[in-house]
Amino acid sequence: MKLEQLLERRDTIYNNLHDVRFEYRSGIYSEGEFETMKTALQNEPALALAEIDLVTDAPVSPPCGARSVDGSAQ
Repeated sequence: MKLEQLLERRDTIYNNLHDVRFEYRSGIYSEGEFETMKTALQNEPALALAEIDLVTDAPVSPPCGARSVDGSAQ
């Protein structure tokens, strides 16, 4: 994959995590549904960042303003 595609994938994953957290807080998902989705999405950012590291030979950080899965700022 090209670096641009990997960066887009990283951003999409973080956006998806943000959306799931927002929808849970809005009452759209039960706690069990939220935990299932959160768990499914948790490992994806690390995998995307590792792939970016391989392509660039340099460590890459989460996007600016990204929050961890628990909602805290990184």
